[in-house]
Amino acid sequence: MEKLKNYLQENDTYLLTYIQFLTYSFLRPIEITRIKIGDINLKERTIKVQTKTEKISIIYIIDKLMELIEKMDIQNYPDDYYLFSKSEKPDSWITTREKSKADFFSYRFLKVKRDLNLGDNYGIYSFRHTFIKNLYFSFLNQGLPPIDAKNKLITITRHTTIKTLDNYLRNIGAYLPEDYSKDFTIDF
Repeated sequence: MEKLKNYLQENDTYLLTYIQFLTYSFLRPIEITRIKIGDINLKERTIKVQTKTEKISIIYIIDKLMELIEKMDIQNYPDDYYLFSKSEKPDSWITTREKSKADFFSYRFLKVKRDLNLGDNYGIYSFRHTFIKNLYFSFLNQGLPPIDAKNKLITITRHTTIKTLDNYLRNIGAYLPEDYSKDFTIDF
């Protein structure tokens, strides 16, 4: 992560901002490209966005996200401008295929992957997985029992049920069983 961050700070600060926005908001890449200036309420510290599962979802702007938004100086742009655009600032961004906006950032990340010799397992979406896993383990390390850590995490990730969060955590390798070797009663 440190190597990636250093590379982006030196070579593509706009992509770094985009990825940081993703990691702190836990939005998917396409969801980030849907955000318009008018969707952001700095006074209430909220962002309205259409997500994979909801027509409108409200995201809380945590301090780290607020710092990013403040650096973007969004108050100087019209409400109908997209927060992220191909012009590296809030701007109008008309396209015939919505996914092409997220693809724009994915293609930029390909250069990073090539330069740092990262494999196919690395993508922009991977940051979301990494940071969710990081928060989960952070909550456990703070002494929270797994169910309390999940209850806290579900409000952040916006999973609809603990079961869907459990499945997600299991899929990203954050929720694995402890060694159960001693529990076998058959020696084979």
